[in-house]
Amino acid sequence: MYSYEERIRAVKLYLKLGKRLTATVRQLGYPTTKSLERWHHTYERCRALPKERICLRPRYSAEQKKGGRRPLYEPWAVYCGNDKGLAVSGTRDARRLARRTAS
Repeated sequence: MYSYEERIRAVKLYLKLGKRLTATVRQLGYPTTKSLERWHHTYERCRALPKERICLRPRYSAEQKKGGRRPLYEPWAVYCGNDKGLAVSGTRDARRLARRTAS
């Protein structure tokens, strides 16, 4: 995340260079062109940039933060293509389970 001063500096340089995104990013070494576009849009609309980050809606509800959620799949497991479903990948047990259920 960039400080207020860095964002203002980037927007003013962007305007000085004739609204050339890539030239501004190359000269400063930051931010991405998309970020600079957003900062400029906010600057033009409000004639200023917010001092801190404004989050209109929290990403996760309190219930989601409290309980947590399991992933849709386990990264350590692989689908064997059988009724049993998942087996640990890369082990002999996975191959044995696949052979057992296939027969």
